[in-house]
Amino acid sequence: MKHLSITFYIVCLTVLLSACSTPSNLSNDANKLGDTQSIQPDIVEQYKVIDGFTLNLHVFTPKNHSAQSNRPAIVFFHGGGWNAGHASHFFRQAKYLSERGMVAISADYRVANQHGTTPKESVKDAKSAMRYIRKNAKALGINPNMIAAGGGSAGGHLAAATATNTAFEHSTDDKTISYRPNLLVLFNPVFDNSADGYGHNRVSDYWHDFSPLHNIDEKTPAGIGFFGEKDTAVKAKAAIAFKQALSKYNTRFEVHIYKGEKHGFFNQSKYTETLMEMDKYLTQHNYLTALPNKVYYLDAKHGDDTRSGLSPEQAWSSLAKINQTYLMPGDKVLLKSGQHFNGTLEPIGSGTKSKPIHISSYGHGTKPVIHGWGQKLHSLLLHNVSHYHVSNLGVTNKGKNRQARRRGIIVDGYNAGELTGITLSKLEVYNVNGSLIKKQGGGSAILIRNGGDIYPTRYNGLTIANNYLHHSGRNGINFHGNAQRSKWYPNLNVQIKHNLIEQIPGDGIVVIASDGALIEGNVLRDFPDILPQGEAAAGIWPWSSDNTVIQFNEVSGHKAKWDGQGYDADFNSFGSVIQYNYSHDNYGGFLLVCNNGFKLGKDINKGTVDTIIRGNISINDGIRPYPTHKGMFSPIFHITGPTENTRIYDNIIIVPKKAANIDNTLIDMDDWGKQFPNDTFFTNNTIYFEEKLKVSHKNLKSFVFENNLLSNAIEGVDDTNKVLEKQAFDLQALKQKALEKLAEYKNNE
Repeated sequence: MKHLSITFYIVCLTVLLSACSTPSNLSNDANKLGDTQSIQPDIVEQYKVIDGFTLNLHVFTPKNHSAQSNRPAIVFFHGGGWNAGHASHFFRQAKYLSERGMVAISADYRVANQHGTTPKESVKDAKSAMRYIRKNAKALGINPNMIAAGGGSAGGHLAAATATNTAFEHSTDDKTISYRPNLLVLFNPVFDNSADGYGHNRVSDYWHDFSPLHNIDEKTPAGIGFFGEKDTAVKAKAAIAFKQALSKYNTRFEVHIYKGEKHGFFNQSKYTETLMEMDKYLTQHNYLTALPNKVYYLDAKHGDDTRSGLSPEQAWSSLAKINQTYLMPGDKVLLKSGQHFNGTLEPIGSGTKSKPIHISSYGHGTKPVIHGWGQKLHSLLLHNVSHYHVSNLGVTNKGKNRQARRRGIIVDGYNAGELTGITLSKLEVYNVNGSLIKKQGGGSAILIRNGGDIYPTRYNGLTIANNYLHHSGRNGINFHGNAQRSKWYPNLNVQIKHNLIEQIPGDGIVVIASDGALIEGNVLRDFPDILPQGEAAAGIWPWSSDNTVIQFNEVSGHKAKWDGQGYDADFNSFGSVIQYNYSHDNYGGFLLVCNNGFKLGKDINKGTVDTIIRGNISINDGIRPYPTHKGMFSPIFHITGPTENTRIYDNIIIVPKKAANIDNTLIDMDDWGKQFPNDTFFTNNTIYFEEKLKVSHKNLKSFVFENNLLSNAIEGVDDTNKVLEKQAFDLQALKQKALEKLAEYKNNE
């Protein structure tokens, strides 16, 4: 295409036509970089002549664009290590964005192999291009206040250099015109040119004035960046440093790290994903109008994957078809009720706060069921996504034999920063045959997992509510996360509410690496006695979590071979509150409060501190009928190891007559790691019991047992407690009275 002047350009813009206003080609075939020769710009505009070289802007314009359009624009700079490359590197992205309504430009600049220049000349040209476009914005039909800069690799460096206070400008540039973009869209960009970064040897004399990471200031705009986890040329850790430096100016840089990807992945294996994330980001910043929301239908019996999937009559048949589709904010995936879908569901793409992605059912009948059949360690995987609402589905994952780490649903975040807005509701998860052995990795109906060796990850806004979990092993709902205090990045706004969990032998609900989690209104019951000897488990408990509130739950019938309590406040946790719960008929007792003395003071354990246990009801707990490794052991309260400032008050404990030889201990306080509980206060509780009870303790620092109301005297405590007058032990009347008190707490909440 010949070069056009600005004057002629104005005339031409009124008649230039592109393709339609929606994206034309997002198939897997488009992931091949070589398919750029068939894509040509609408205009090639000269912006600079220097040392006999002409530098051009390759301009892609929307349909019916004119000089009066005043559209947002983006300027791309190609990669090539400041040595080589061509503007066509970003022609596909530019073409796509022009079809979506932006002016998209890919710019030439000088490189060593073609022009004999150094990297700083590349920076000069990039700034000249930005100034030229802003100066001529009106003629180009561009909004001068909505010009984004983008680029890949060394081109990403140039885009970032125009956004930061780097040196090097051409002497003839009009300095009154800003070269700073208003937004950044970067693909494995070079941020760091220090000795620890990329290209330092080539720019060592002037690297500090050249490196974007070292020249961020208050004028640096927000942006998004895409990085490969295995990129050895541009380390993803530089992205985190850039993000942190920019945050000092209250400016947000959004980082996406792609697992296993190497340099240049964005134009190859992850072309579609990065393209759509760019689209979403530009839409959020009003550079694009939102794509129409789509509803995808799946019909296992009558669907066909060759259809559009966009109506019940055109439904797809397989989960694999959804796994190949990049979901955008506001999209829905609906599975037909009453049907069974084999395989795994692994959606890609995230929603937004105002437009979450919904996965649910349509039609009448029972919940549609996803059967993983043990083919993978999950049947439903939400990996590195935000703003998903998943509801009204059944999920199973039963293999031929039990397998360690097998789950029904995994919500997984790794090297993804803060993930938000995940809701799992009205799901039935069952027939998940994970291992029963905790040290092997166990298994569970639902696993929440987060971490990262480059970019720490957590969930902020996670709700698991109104689900039915049953017949799964080992556990119900459990977490894996940033448990070590040196890597402390806790999940926030976690709510686990109103779930029914039964016929699950291990831990019911375990929250890990969270702060302020709320576990409320859940019913856990009928734990089968199938765990191997020595396997420890309990109903509901936090580990390595702070300020957890566990309230208005009911746990009954736990039968673990060790522990087996309804509730537990575990170690490396501060401020756990267990209040207004109902516990009954649990083999191991009502409550465990513990701290591992062997690990105390290490990164994984800073203590079990400031635990509050109040307003709970325990009836007929501590009834294990067989011995443990400690013999017959099932105290109502087991407080072990160097716990600190444990306050147990206003609870009602009802202990009917136990069978012969069953442990009759109310409180057992012993050592873990040769260290004992500190500052334990057991006050203002009401304890009804038919036969003798005892309190077992030794080597304690400050154990207070006073002002409790007892139906009989208790062996091992002093006389500072009030003993009721002798009366018949009426279990049903006591139970009714206790539950009325619990209802009162709930009504007053």
